[in-house]
Amino acid sequence: KSVHWEYTPPVLIGVSFGGSVVLVASAKISDVKTVIALAPVINFREHNTGSFEEEDLSQTWQRLKTGWPHLWRVHEDHWRKLVSGTLDINPIDYVQVLGEKNVFLIHGKKDVAVN
Repeated sequence: KSVHWEYTPPVLIGVSFGGSVVLVASAKISDVKTVIALAPVINFREHNTGSFEEEDLSQTWQRLKTGWPHLWRVHEDHWRKLVSGTLDINPIDYVQVLGEKNVFLIHGKKDVAVN
C-alpha cells in the first residue's frame, strides 16, 4: 500500500512583531508564496524616528525582563540589534522579493505603535 502526499505551499500569517517575522521569512523561503501580515513593523531602523510618536523600544526591554521574565526569551544582544535596526528583521529590505509573492498587508491609519 502506498501513500500519496500532495504538497501545498505554506501560507505564513503573523501579527505585530510576528508580522515582521513572516514577511522576512517568506522573502527568504522560496516555497512560501503567500504571506499575511497584520500591523507589522516594516522598518525597525526608522522606528520612533518619524513625525508621529511610536512605542519606545529602548524601554520595552526592561519591561519584558521584569514583567515577563520567562515568557520572552530574547537575548539582550539580539534586542539591542533589533532596536538599532541591525537585526535582519526589516521587511523593507526585502521589498523586491516580496513583490513577487502574494502579500496581504493590513495596517491601521492611526496605528502609532508600528511604522
